[in-house]
Amino acid sequence: MRALLVALLVALPAVAEPPQERVSMLRVSEERTGSLSIVRLEAPTARGPVSVTVVAGARSRLFLRTSQAETGTVHEAWLDARPGLAVNRDGSGMLQLDSGGITLRLREDDLGLRTVRCWIGALASRVEPRLLTAAADVRAVKTALGMDRLGADFLPMRLLWALDEEPSVTLQGAPKTEEGPFEGAPWDDLLRAAREELGKP
Repeated sequence: MRALLVALLVALPAVAEPPQERVSMLRVSEERTGSLSIVRLEAPTARGPVSVTVVAGARSRLFLRTSQAETGTVHEAWLDARPGLAVNRDGSGMLQLDSGGITLRLREDDLGLRTVRCWIGALASRVEPRLLTAAADVRAVKTALGMDRLGADFLPMRLLWALDEEPSVTLQGAPKTEEGPFEGAPWDDLLRAAREELGKP
């Protein structure tokens, strides 16, 4: 089961869907904190593969989008609606963070520096401070599931972990997990939302 969960957030196991699409679904539930509904959609495009992950909780939706650009791989994260945080990873150890028209360039090796953490926190807080709590919640769920790592889609969340924000959820024991495919609410709506984001530039 643990290997399956690692595969989920690294590259969710595919459910049969229209040609050239890979769709995966997972429900994570815990008696006290409710449930998360997770949909991941991946498809080829003219610019390379694009993936969109939607994590829906009781009050908001976290969107994670990974795409290819001339400058590298772009990882985006936002809650409910843009703007959010975009991270461009060029493969040379440099990261470019963009949020609300402000750009921050840094080396991955410098993420442990306090000054760099403050810059990242200020950048995220300027546009969507809830992203800091969302990142902390993702880490809390990851820990409760006993997962060693998350997939590349979650890079913006991992960068925000360095700020040590307190999560809004408290999990006791390992949550229950169920794999899709699922139909009906909220799955149809989440899949529709993922498809809408898939085709955007």
